[in-house]
Amino acid sequence: MKIKTFLALLLLVIVGCGCSKADKDTSPEAVIVREIPQEQLLGINLEKDTLKVIQSRKELQDLFPNQNLGERTIFKEIDFSTQTVLLGSKFFVHTYGVKSYDFRKKGNNEYTLEVGLSDTFFTQPRVLYYGIIVKKLPNNANIKVNFPEK
Repeated sequence: MKIKTFLALLLLVIVGCGCSKADKDTSPEAVIVREIPQEQLLGINLEKDTLKVIQSRKELQDLFPNQNLGERTIFKEIDFSTQTVLLGSKFFVHTYGVKSYDFRKKGNNEYTLEVGLSDTFFTQPRVLYYGIIVKKLPNNANIKVNFPEK
């Protein structure tokens, strides 16, 4: 009886060890390559309160109609084979600037971008545009954007 119990437990251990690789996270880490200055986003055609994950030069150009992005060094230097561009907008009742970015991986293809806001503001409503260049993300990446409370 002891031998049967031992063999049954051994079989459970062997079967249990083989399942651990199924849930392995293969999505890339969250790495900011470069921040895009707000003045480089002048003329962007982006609805308020949206985030665009841009994987190609054509997608980027579509957000800047009637503009030559080749004249903007920061956009010329993007290598879409190794990098992804995140561009977004957020409506505020006051005018803020971007102070900092914090980009983190939360799970398999799950990321969080926290946009820190400047302490100074004007009392007029405005859409804030923000952007970063990150290490290449998968097409199915899910990114949640947070703005810390002021």
